Amino acid sequence: MMSLRQAFAAALRFVRAHHKLLQQDVSSGVTQARISQLESGKNSATLETTQQVAQAMRMTTTSFVVTVLAAKDGTTPRQILSEALAELETLGLLDVDISEHVPDPSHPVTQKAANTREQVQKLKAEGHRHVEVARILGLSKSTVTRHWREE
Repeated sequence: MMSLRQAFAAALRFVRAHHKLLQQDVSSGVTQARISQLESGKNSATLETTQQVAQAMRMTTTSFVVTVLAAKDGTTPRQILSEALAELETLGLLDVDISEHVPDPSHPVTQKAANTREQVQKLKAEGHRHVEVARILGLSKSTVTRHWREE
């Protein structure tokens, strides 16, 4: 079994040759030197680079990654896809739209600070004095001062 880097290199060379593409044909968004490094297995590719390379070869990122994994495991893309479908089905993930379940990326502390700032600014706009805002919200004067100045 080859390494993922070697499999990426092999898949890239194979697909490029299969489509009769030159390195320069595949280098839209990625330099030809980078393509050469990837094909020789000298470097690893990020997901972004993988996506750019796949698009340049008129493939979806998924299809190219499946081709890479097939090369790595010494099997066919069909076998990789079959195994992936079975696994996703078993895990109950095959028909789930994950984008609907992505949590808010903001950190809880950041969100709490934003809420506090909003409350302080609201009370300030209503005409409450600095000391009143601290008492109403149960905050220290220094916390109110910090959020009082941020508009």
